[in-house]
Amino acid sequence: MTVKSRKNIPSRMPTPDSELILDIIGSSTRRKILATLSDEPMYFNQLSKEIGVGQQSILRHMQFLEDSGLITSYAEKSDLGARDRKYYKLNSAFSLTVALSQDTFAIKNQKMVESRYMNRKNFMKNMTQLQAAPGKLLPICNRI
Repeated sequence: MTVKSRKNIPSRMPTPDSELILDIIGSSTRRKILATLSDEPMYFNQLSKEIGVGQQSILRHMQFLEDSGLITSYAEKSDLGARDRKYYKLNSAFSLTVALSQDTFAIKNQKMVESRYMNRKNFMKNMTQLQAAPGKLLPICNRI
């Protein structure tokens, strides 16, 4: 039996169930963590300073979020020769809709396609095309 290292495991997990998501977003600290990580990956000390919560509290929340599959971590070497830093990033993309009226209570959880990834993919495709035909760039610049 072969054991895969964490690096070889796909970075996207299945969408967590609605009950778990509601429990997670019930905490204002977890909401702040998720909002902050939606901008960029960070290590726990950065997160602690950014959202004004103690390091031990951040570590407990990060462990819970990582166990739930909403975030994942990776190590990055330090430029200063120090220990590798453990960075955290979002690991799920989903939309949770709650409908509440006199007649209805419904929760809908659906997976989302990340637009950031799609935009980057299109950008890279366009850049590759421009590099293949550098003469096309000049007419575009002249129109500006």
